[in-house]
Amino acid sequence: MSCAGQISAFVTAAANLLAEKCTDEELAVLATALTQLGDTLGTILAYRALLDSCVSKGKGNAQSGRRVL
Repeated sequence: MSCAGQISAFVTAAANLLAEKCTDEELAVLATALTQLGDTLGTILAYRALLDSCVSKGKGNAQSGRRVL
C-alpha cells in the first residue's frame, strides 16, 4: 500500500472509531475543529510559500529567512 493509501486507511479507521465512541454532538464539534485545524495549516503553508517567494526575489529579510514581508 502506498503512503497515501496508508494515510487514507488510517484516517478512515480513526473516523470510524471516533464515530463509535462519540455522540453526534461531539462528532460535530470534533469535525469542525479538525476542519479549522486543516484550514489553519493550509493558511500557514501558503503564507510560508509567499514569504519564501519574497525572500528568493530579494524582497524579504535573508537573515531571518521567511519571517519578514
